[in-house]
Amino acid sequence: MNQERPNPPDECDVRPGDECKSKRGDKGPTGDKGPTGDKGPIGDSGPAGEAACFDTASLIEQGSRSFKAVLTPGQTWVGVRDLQGPSSHTSFSWHNLTDPTAHPGYPDNACSVTISQQTDSVAIDVVTTDGEVFETWCRVINADPADPTRDFELDCVTHPGTANVYGPWVHKLPNPTVTDPP
Repeated sequence: MNQERPNPPDECDVRPGDECKSKRGDKGPTGDKGPTGDKGPIGDSGPAGEAACFDTASLIEQGSRSFKAVLTPGQTWVGVRDLQGPSSHTSFSWHNLTDPTAHPGYPDNACSVTISQQTDSVAIDVVTTDGEVFETWCRVINADPADPTRDFELDCVTHPGTANVYGPWVHKLPNPTVTDPP
């Protein structure tokens, strides 16, 4: 005898082999947090950060004037101050040697600075992170004994129509290498 199954009530879902399943109930509470997993492998090292270069060099000429060169990231400055004049031992008069108009050729990766003097000029040299040497010059304008308000000054810019070479940075070749004697 073949018996037909009755139709399930409207509130039931019929699945093959099941008679009736009740409606789904409300969602239950969230369970407890599971245990912490094992530590993962150590990741690769990141790229090296860019090194910031700072440097300073100074010289004092026979106790009459002081010169200083300062290198900060992206800039080199030179300064002079009078040690005997009316404003002796006061602030330096600073000149930015990285202005591309007044001082073309400044290397972007300068990392060390030095200063030297020859007669009434000072030479400022920088060494780059690649070991290249660049140099510029400034003319020293002496204090005027007849004018007690005038201290030493620096002229670090080439003036058109003159023979001076102050201002531009010059790549000094050849550069030293690791095989050169100390």
